Amino acid sequence: MGVLSLLFIDHLRRLLERLVPASTRLPVGALGIVTPMAEPPLQIEETTADSEAVLRLHGDLDPHTAPFLASAVKERIEAGDRTVVLDLTGVSFIDSSGLRAMLTAHRELSERDGELRLRNPSQTTMRLLEVTGLVDQLHLEEG
Repeated sequence: MGVLSLLFIDHLRRLLERLVPASTRLPVGALGIVTPMAEPPLQIEETTADSEAVLRLHGDLDPHTAPFLASAVKERIEAGDRTVVLDLTGVSFIDSSGLRAMLTAHRELSERDGELRLRNPSQTTMRLLEVTGLVDQLHLEEG
C-alpha cells in the first residue's frame, strides 16, 4: 500500500472521528479498517452446587481469553468451591495459553485439596491433551 493510500486512510479516520460520536463507533482494526462487532470470543456460564462449580465455556481459549478463565476459577476457589468442572462442550479452539490456564487452575485447586475436572473435551482437545501428556495429569469426564 502506497504512502498516498495510507495518508488517505488516515484522513478518512480523522474525518469520521469528528463526525461520528465515539459511543457509536465500531472497533477499528489494522490500517483503520472497521471491523464488525462480534460476540465475545469466550463466554463463561457458572453454576454451583454444594462445593462444586461448573464453568461452561463457549468459544476460544487463547491468549486473549485465558485470563478470563483464570479469573473465573480464582473466584470459585475464593468462594470455597473445592471442585471446579470446566465443561468444554462449547470450546472451539484451545492453544498453549489455554492449556496453561487449565494447568494453573489444576495446581491451585490441588494445593487446596481440590480438583479440576474437564468435561466433554472435543476430539481435537483430547488429541492436544494426549500429545502434551496432560491427559494423564488432568481428570477427564464425559456427560
